[in-house]
Amino acid sequence: MILYGVTIVTSAFLLFLVQPIIAKQILPWFGGTAAVWTVCVVFFQAVLLAGYAYAHGLTRRSARTQSWAHIGLLLVSLACLPIIASSTWKPSPGSDPTWRIVGLLAATIGLPYFVLSSTGPLLQKWFAEDGAMQSRRASVYRLFALSNVGSLVGLLIYPFAIEPYATLRRQAWGWSAAYACFAVACIATAWRVGRRRQAAGGSVDDRSAAAIDAIDAIDAGDAVAPGPGRYLFWLSCGALGSMLLLALTNHITQNVASIPFLWVLPLALYLLSFVLVFEGRQGRGWYVRRWWLAPVLAAVIAMAWALSTNRGVLTLHAALPIYLIGLFLACVFCHGELAAMKPAPAWLTHFYLSLSAGGAIGGLFVALVAPKIFDNYWETPIALFGVCVVAAITLRRQSLRDWPVCLLLGGVASMLVLFAGGGAPFEAARNTLFGAKSASAIAPLVVAAVLLWALAFRKRWPLAVVVTGLACTGFYAQSYYRFLSRDTLQASRNFYGALRVKDIGVGRDRTRDLMHGVIVHGDQFLERDRRTATTYYGATSGIGLALQQLRVGDTSLDVGMIGLGAGTLTAWGKPGDHYRIYELNPAVVAIAERDFTYLADTGASVSIALGDARLSMEREVADGSAMPFDVIAVDAFSSDAIPVHLITREALDVYLRHLKPDGIVAFHVSNRFLRLAPVVAQLAHDAGLIAANVDDEAKDAGALDSDWVLVTRNQAFLDRPAVRARISKIEPIPGLPMWTDQFNNLFKILK
Repeated sequence: MILYGVTIVTSAFLLFLVQPIIAKQILPWFGGTAAVWTVCVVFFQAVLLAGYAYAHGLTRRSARTQSWAHIGLLLVSLACLPIIASSTWKPSPGSDPTWRIVGLLAATIGLPYFVLSSTGPLLQKWFAEDGAMQSRRASVYRLFALSNVGSLVGLLIYPFAIEPYATLRRQAWGWSAAYACFAVACIATAWRVGRRRQAAGGSVDDRSAAAIDAIDAIDAGDAVAPGPGRYLFWLSCGALGSMLLLALTNHITQNVASIPFLWVLPLALYLLSFVLVFEGRQGRGWYVRRWWLAPVLAAVIAMAWALSTNRGVLTLHAALPIYLIGLFLACVFCHGELAAMKPAPAWLTHFYLSLSAGGAIGGLFVALVAPKIFDNYWETPIALFGVCVVAAITLRRQSLRDWPVCLLLGGVASMLVLFAGGGAPFEAARNTLFGAKSASAIAPLVVAAVLLWALAFRKRWPLAVVVTGLACTGFYAQSYYRFLSRDTLQASRNFYGALRVKDIGVGRDRTRDLMHGVIVHGDQFLERDRRTATTYYGATSGIGLALQQLRVGDTSLDVGMIGLGAGTLTAWGKPGDHYRIYELNPAVVAIAERDFTYLADTGASVSIALGDARLSMEREVADGSAMPFDVIAVDAFSSDAIPVHLITREALDVYLRHLKPDGIVAFHVSNRFLRLAPVVAQLAHDAGLIAANVDDEAKDAGALDSDWVLVTRNQAFLDRPAVRARISKIEPIPGLPMWTDQFNNLFKILK
């Protein structure tokens, strides 16, 4: 048990530790978006499926073939080390990077990851066949739980013990060295297992696949082979858990930041659910449906409510617990139902292959299919509703005569839940009955009603709970749809995210807005002067202040923009000015040119460089075409998240190569969740520059509050009374390390 356990835990540890290491390496090359992590996870799921299929097929062969084949694969995989991605995989401007990321991962980590993914099921199958003791066959699934413990440790150790202390290059070399040690240990294990199995039965090598299957069937006792329905259920539960993981990770990271810490937390909870349901006394795990059903469906309802309510009002401290706890409970349910239907060890590799195939199907749907068929992130409410449907399927044997009563109970409970937290028309009724503090007033009533209901109908409450979950989740899902669809003129989605164009307001205040997620990325008046700079670029904003105070008389300005949005900043352009715009997303360029008139109305000349700003500016420096700018505005957000690679020491060095001696680099640091101003101040100090913070509480029509940090060596600009009066102090963060391409961590700057 120790021999198998140590090898399996080590492989699982390395299997999941490598995921944030390699994803963070390539993140800057592909715009720093959350979709990079999603594609990486789908690749890992696909290779995991391939590894399980390899293990399934290999165990049909003789003991000698199994041992030598796996040893040979381990030796070949060592040629892929170290796992450092080649710069030749950097994307070309305007292309869809999905398949390029897949190719990069396959070339860099594909074979070692394939070997690691096959180790768990392969060694568990060897363990199940090694001896005839019933205790070994009963405990084989505990090795699966143990492998998930290793995976969990590998994930959690990264953001807390590796990322804060090691550069990306050291991380890659360290993992490569650990993999080499694992390969040596696994080769020794395979060699020893092969010799022991040969010694145990000299005719092992002569067994045909059919003979092995027959022996497995005898070992399984009276167990019945899984039928098509069970395979379909395994696939469905695996796919649903994977969909929930990726959909909710997308939702979290697109509105906060695409960083390993926020990648790791959902994945760690996903793995923890496997540990919980496959570990426990007598191998039954800790999942018992009647204990978990009500909390799971309550969490699903809460997540659906949070989606429909997430209009910028939910703070990070409120949103993260709802989504993370909800994800954990939902995954416990999906994986618990899987564990409850696990087969005898004879069909162990069948089970793992089905589970892995389901995970890959769910991941492929979220990463590759959903962006093609949906114009927004509709897979999130679909997955939540799917949990309720699976819960209903698990109770399909409920007596038909119970259904009328359960439907009535579920309907009453649904009305209570929606009355407590639903939107219109429930909000008006709450205010009428309870006043402004309605939620706190009726919450005890709802809890008391649900408790009385559960006590009165103990035998029927599981089905009634499922009916409640279906009704409430469906209501909040359609509320989420109406919220995102209301006033929307046009919606689109691609690798870089979901965009919406909306007309809102009435009369002279009517505007056309560009939305990315729940964040406004620019708007334009429809009834007033369309050339008015609005949102974060108004006359009193930091960037507006810089552009006004740098212009002396009729002098022209050269401005670099990292991030186009609706093109609002070009409203400041005058004849003789030139604006060079760096934009990652081709869909943003199409929307700015089609649905807004800033680019057409500006007096300045405009040129657009499509692709990641860092890569484009580095190429311009290399080929000598870098334009000297008076101002560079760094405003490349993905919803409410800033790509980290645009705010590092190396990034600032690139900007300075494009900047005139007295120019200004203006960082837009408005963010609901992250304190970015201290990071910029530290970078400026390191480069011998001054960082001036400008907090704008906008008063003008169409303007929004904004925070800008102006980095410059132009002391004369900073000494101007209009500028000096607007500068506020930047509070440092104790112990904050310098951000570089090799070393950065957002955990310390969370608000």
